[in-house]
Amino acid sequence: MKITFVLPYADLSGGIRVVAIHAGKLQEKGHQVTVVSFLQEKPAWKDRVKHFLKHFRPHPSLSQGPTHLESMGVPWTILDRPGPLKDEDLPEADVLVLTWWETVEWTRGLSPSRGVPCHFVQAYEVFGGPKERVDEVLALPTFKITVSKWLEELLKTRFSPPGLALVPNSVDLERFRVPPRGKQELPTVGVMYSTTPNKGCDLAFAAFEEARRRDPRLRLVSFGHPESPLEPPLPEGATYFSEPAQEEIPGIYASCDAWIFPGRNEGFGLPILEAMACRTPVVATPAGAAPEILAEGRGILVPHDDPEAMAGGILRITSMEERAWKELSRKAREFTESYTWDDASRLFEKALEDALALASS
Repeated sequence: MKITFVLPYADLSGGIRVVAIHAGKLQEKGHQVTVVSFLQEKPAWKDRVKHFLKHFRPHPSLSQGPTHLESMGVPWTILDRPGPLKDEDLPEADVLVLTWWETVEWTRGLSPSRGVPCHFVQAYEVFGGPKERVDEVLALPTFKITVSKWLEELLKTRFSPPGLALVPNSVDLERFRVPPRGKQELPTVGVMYSTTPNKGCDLAFAAFEEARRRDPRLRLVSFGHPESPLEPPLPEGATYFSEPAQEEIPGIYASCDAWIFPGRNEGFGLPILEAMACRTPVVATPAGAAPEILAEGRGILVPHDDPEAMAGGILRITSMEERAWKELSRKAREFTESYTWDDASRLFEKALEDALALASS
């Protein structure tokens, strides 16, 4: 197949990593794959000046920074203007994989020679656009691929797509590989930092503070993109890694006894699998794929927006006997080994074949 992926932009976010991996795997299978992305929208002049005065360098969105695409070796074009797309922007293809609600809008009116549209839905993207327009895009009669059971159910019940495939994400088991270990000398929990409210950092920090009130030895580790996290503020004494190198991230996961996943609205939740691959048990809200990943005692699921319950989950893990913690750590890693990116790629390839078959029927 000739396959084109259309991205709104390319960076180091989890959704871009997923697209990059699928594109690379499909190319390895012998398909002709191309990726097209756009430069991120430039910030307002006032925000650029504010960033420069604070950090003494240009705002990162003014240039194309590092992304997950470079290492995949897939042909990649960056367009320096926003959508919509024109025929001349894209190669001829069998399938056109659209990866964000706006990319679907941007490809309306393209020639059929640019490929059968297939919408890869990694989240319910109302956090990134007007709900009416997002819903209008999801209601279009395009074949859809999604990554978690809750998104599959949402698409089925609310939007009735003509074709739908579930392709859960996996995790790079070589990159996220650490040796078996015991508990930390000081009980330690970790969380990925984000200023986005639906990521729930405020909940994670409130839960940590409550857990630390009960066990003052508890310490917090976090990493993320902001250089100086301000809102929500990190708890006092937390260790923060700003934009760590990709090879350093497994060590951050492995420095913790428990990892917190406090999401309010998630498509999947890659940090859950990354932490588990690094043998770190997870305490999570039922967001994204957390319910299916942590089923059968592979971690602890707590209600949304309940810092007391999350604090209890943290303390359940950090207060475990060494043998019990090691068993939970082993189960976490073992689960991630049960479904690989090669498995996911086979499902994705089959979904694209089904999209083509549906279009020709």
